[in-house]
Amino acid sequence: MMIAIESVSKTFRQAKKNVVALQNVSLSIGKGEIFGLIGVNGSGKTTLAKIIATLLVPDAGSVFVHGISVLHKPELVKKYIGLSLGEGRSFYFRLTAAQNLEFFGTMLEMPSKDLKNRINELLHLFHLEDSRHKAYMKFSFGMKRKLDLARAMLAKPEIYLLD
Repeated sequence: MMIAIESVSKTFRQAKKNVVALQNVSLSIGKGEIFGLIGVNGSGKTTLAKIIATLLVPDAGSVFVHGISVLHKPELVKKYIGLSLGEGRSFYFRLTAAQNLEFFGTMLEMPSKDLKNRINELLHLFHLEDSRHKAYMKFSFGMKRKLDLARAMLAKPEIYLLD
């Protein structure tokens, strides 16, 4: 199994009350499978993606990526995952598209030459070559979404989590 989720639960405290985001969720996703999680707003889809990507810790249960526990070895799990939450808050607004990708690639410890080539490939793939020197704050919503997907694909991960 690429992803194995066993009895995962997560509760948040909001406005002095507990809000259950996930309750006893279990599922398995095999290699090569495309899996879609569908639900209404607030049903826990993003919470589950963040738990798989090691950004949140579940209150109960376990999650394994390639047989590796997201709780015990998150640094190893992160190497397998490309995450796109569709949120622009994690980009640097004054940096350009290329500079943002370079920053995130450096954080992923990608070799400089490989990183530059990969940035060029992704800007081409997403038709953002003409915007490579444009500040992120001047991007349209669609351009921001494309750059978010490019960032998720930067290190060629085996698993893509798209929210």
